Amino acid sequence: MMAVSMSGVVAAEPGRVALPSGLEAMLQETIREEGPVLRFRYVAAGFDAAAPLDEVAADLEHLCAADAAKRAAAEGMSAARLVVSLADKPSEFGRFNPDVRQVFEAYRLENGICIWEAF
Repeated sequence: MMAVSMSGVVAAEPGRVALPSGLEAMLQETIREEGPVLRFRYVAAGFDAAAPLDEVAADLEHLCAADAAKRAAAEGMSAARLVVSLADKPSEFGRFNPDVRQVFEAYRLENGICIWEAF
């Protein structure tokens, strides 16, 4: 079960998500923000942000649909927007680290379905 800390960060449960690219991602953390927005931060060893755009987009969409939306629903967390990020190694949220490759996308959650939203 996820536990909410005073900072709004929700601890990740162990588990891996198989991605369309062949990588396996693990949830690093979930962050609840105002708006309401939920950030799901995933890490996958071997992730390359320079991979073909369609491959990266498919991985992010899969993370949203196969894991983030389900976790949000299971914990009773409702959000107007889910932000899904994928990085090659864990990092501290909000702190720039040039050694970490990371991408993110935003999705609107409607009836448990992730709908991509352009920024």
